[in-house]
Amino acid sequence: MQNKISTNLEDDLLIFDESNIDHMINENSYIVEQIAARYADSDIPSAKLIQRGYEELVNSARRFDANAGFSFKVYASWLIKSALAEMVAQGETPSEVHKP
Repeated sequence: MQNKISTNLEDDLLIFDESNIDHMINENSYIVEQIAARYADSDIPSAKLIQRGYEELVNSARRFDANAGFSFKVYASWLIKSALAEMVAQGETPSEVHKP
């Protein structure tokens, strides 16, 4: 899929391809560390917080709608904060394996 910006103002849509998604992730990866640092005093290791933050950053880049009226940074930050807050509230990561 090619990047395409319509010249018609009524159809002003930006179509994202994988290179745009990669660019959004690379340009905003610092957000993950900033938000994860806020939860450094939790019982969850920072590496797990950061991993979950990056998972949510990738998800937000794939789901972002540029026509929604807010920036990608705001959208991604909100989703990352929500995911990490939920993770801390649960006290464990969803992918954590419990040994009997």
